[in-house]
Amino acid sequence: MPRTLYRAAARATIAPATFGRGACLCERPVDAERYTRNPGFGGAHLFAFDVEPEYVLHVHGRGYDALLTLARELEFDDPEAVAEKWGSDGLTEVFQVIEHRGEVARRIPELYDWIVYDEPQVADSAASLGTDYCRTWRYCGTRPMVGRLVG
Repeated sequence: MPRTLYRAAARATIAPATFGRGACLCERPVDAERYTRNPGFGGAHLFAFDVEPEYVLHVHGRGYDALLTLARELEFDDPEAVAEKWGSDGLTEVFQVIEHRGEVARRIPELYDWIVYDEPQVADSAASLGTDYCRTWRYCGTRPMVGRLVG
C-alpha cells in the first residue's frame, strides 16, 4: 500500500533528494520537521517520499520487548539470549542495535526492505536525544528513493 514518508535534510548533502539504504524517515511531517532545527541529525529542508513498502518488519514498543521481537524476526537461534545480551551491553533501543551490531545490519536486508520502530527524537536544538518518540521507517532496500521538496 503506497504511503508518504518524510525526512529533513540539508539540500547540499543529497544528490537531488535521493536517499538509499540506511535512510530514516518519519510517518508524520511534524516529526520530520523537528529535525529541520538540528543540522546534526537532519537539515533545513523537508522532503516527502512516496513509497510502496513491500517487505516490512514492524517492531512495536521499546526496551526488552522490542529487542526480543527484533531478535525473533531476524531468526536468531536463541532470541531471548540475544535480546538480553544487547540489553546488558547497554543497547536498549532498536536503532542502537541496528547501528552497533553488524550481524543485525547484515540480516535485515536479507529479509526486509524496511524496518519500522519507535525512536527517540532529537531535542529541538541540541545534538542529544529528547523525550518524544516517533515511528521511524529505516530503508534497507537497494533502490534509491527520490523525494520532493515540501518545506
